[in-house]
Amino acid sequence: MSGSYVDEVTLGYERSLGPDMRIGVRGVARTLGDVVTIGTEATRNSNEIGSIVGNPGSDSLDFLEKAERRYRALELTFDWSIGDNGRLSASYVLSRNRGNFPGLYDSDSRLLFPNQASIFERPYQMPRNYGPLPNDRTHALKVWGSFRFGFGLNVGTYFTAQSGTPLSRYETVDIAFRQAFLSQRGSEGRTPSIWDLSTRLSYPVALGPAGGWKMNLTADFLHIGNPQKTVLFDQTQTLEGGIRNPTFEKALAFQDPFTVRLGLAVGF
Repeated sequence: MSGSYVDEVTLGYERSLGPDMRIGVRGVARTLGDVVTIGTEATRNSNEIGSIVGNPGSDSLDFLEKAERRYRALELTFDWSIGDNGRLSASYVLSRNRGNFPGLYDSDSRLLFPNQASIFERPYQMPRNYGPLPNDRTHALKVWGSFRFGFGLNVGTYFTAQSGTPLSRYETVDIAFRQAFLSQRGSEGRTPSIWDLSTRLSYPVALGPAGGWKMNLTADFLHIGNPQKTVLFDQTQTLEGGIRNPTFEKALAFQDPFTVRLGLAVGF
């Protein structure tokens, strides 16, 4: 048995556009080489345990497919220093993340069982398992910046815009969290594209003589615009015993709502 490993090749170029501005471009190719996981030869509706630790697709786990995950990305970056008081940065990533193994976190079933993916454990789960993985987002834009005014107020902001994640259709087999694909992985559409904007204001206040106590007042305005779009749907069509899931295709999670958070920090 070999240990888990990933191969990565990165090639980038960065160029200055004057003393305060630079741009960059980078390509990334990341491929899962091998992984250690648990598998069993048990058939459908079998209560057999017989768990085996190994590398999928070889030796003791040759009844499973080889675990695959291929990430390819093109990243564009921009950075601008605005005098001595401000900075603006941005990045855009065009990417693909495809394979049959989601990773140590079982994002198909949303279970934290490292090295034991519930969707990649038994032979009957192998068909229709290859496709865009749950965290595949084709487009991702991030913009962040900060500025300090002469009277002491600091303003920082962060904006993201991302395309949705792929949707699949599962059936539950023998126990609640063990599933198999009813259609090709990631072929059931995508969640909505989402965006998020948050801003922080901070203002320092000196207490006592110079070098003494200091106070910093903060105000965070989180998820401005309150989009609250759906970020997770129930993708399990069939429950145990062939029963249709009444919450299939229903929303399970949304973006966090607009929140204002006030803070006070005192230091010395």
